[in-house]
Amino acid sequence: MTRKLLMVIALSFLGLTQVRSDDRCNKRCTCDKDVVICEGINSMPRDLPDDTEVLRIVNSPKLMKIGRFDLDEYEELQTLSFDNTGIGEWHQKALSNLEDLRTFEIISASNIRSFENGSFDGNGKLEAITVRDCPLFSLLQDGIFGNKYSLERLDLMNNSIQSFAEGVLRNSPHVETIDLSNNTPLRSLPRYAFSHLTSLTTLLLQNCQLEVLYPEHVQASYESGSLSIFDGRDNNWHCDDMCEFIAWKDDVDKANDVSSRMGFCSYPKDLRSSRVLSLEPSDLCYNATPSDAFIITLGVLFGSVILVTCCFLLAARYCLGGLFSRTPTPAASGTSAVGERRRTAQTLQTNSDFADIEGQRGSCDVVNGAFQADCEVGSWNIGDIEPPSYDAVYKIKPNSEVRVGIGEDDIETGEDMAPPPYEERSA
Repeated sequence: MTRKLLMVIALSFLGLTQVRSDDRCNKRCTCDKDVVICEGINSMPRDLPDDTEVLRIVNSPKLMKIGRFDLDEYEELQTLSFDNTGIGEWHQKALSNLEDLRTFEIISASNIRSFENGSFDGNGKLEAITVRDCPLFSLLQDGIFGNKYSLERLDLMNNSIQSFAEGVLRNSPHVETIDLSNNTPLRSLPRYAFSHLTSLTTLLLQNCQLEVLYPEHVQASYESGSLSIFDGRDNNWHCDDMCEFIAWKDDVDKANDVSSRMGFCSYPKDLRSSRVLSLEPSDLCYNATPSDAFIITLGVLFGSVILVTCCFLLAARYCLGGLFSRTPTPAASGTSAVGERRRTAQTLQTNSDFADIEGQRGSCDVVNGAFQADCEVGSWNIGDIEPPSYDAVYKIKPNSEVRVGIGEDDIETGEDMAPPPYEERSA
């Protein structure tokens, strides 16, 4: 009797436990052991079993945002998947509490554009990242996946990726599969983006707009023997810029396995529709001969001689022209502080208001404080004075006192009252 009672109590307890577990499952979700699938939700549910290991959110276009604490309580999650949502905003720390996460997927998210650096920093066991069929997802920055030594698979197919930074996988040396296919805005890959991936088995690059493939994109994985699947068809290959790759595939045994899945050249025009596989280094790579080097060197020397000669002639023209265009200024008698400073005359308009100065009619015409070019005062010229605050400067004869005109009726006399430099030249 006692044993039967204990069994009834135990069964009742188990039944209550099961009911409690069912109560923890959101009405829009189905909970089967440690797997939860939610559909048609507008925000992340908070009433799910704590021991959930697989959480899939499907057909929820009104789910627009994943906040900082939306996933914190599901510490045992190993797989997190979003399929057909409207997610556009993803908090940088949303995954920080999911230390056991191994698989992360976002598929057909209509608004997501990128992830901030540090978004995966707390997920040291992450093995697979999938972001595909997201029409606005366009940017992969340096260090976006952090130090992911565990990362093995990166699926980024069918997005709008425009750039793939060289350091995206710098700290993920064990990646085995990369799928960048159907990213039509993608025109180039950094030369050393994959150069350290010796475990890479699959590289899918078909149907982008890639223009150049470098040996470093496939060399490490191919020569280590790991690369078995490569597809580079339907790209915009500029074969005239791929001399290095063509030379590499020609030198490495069986490297034609790679180029055979690259399709056709798009440029230059004379190679359009030529299969990349069929190209030889001689078609693209120009190797200079000793005679070519001699001709180039001779051309450089000849050009240098012409350049030096032209510079010398120009310098001689200005130097000699200056010597013959003026005579030495007579030595000052102590009344001028100008010394040997010189300036060139300017052409200025005429104003005859100051034309008659102490009987020297017609000796100088001035306007706005400057002389008519090369105007004569006695037997000398004064040019390009550019005074900032007076109207005219006059010298009656060489090395004499300077007269300053400040207005039509105001002419003062003094020694070099106008600031230098000005030039005295014989008429």
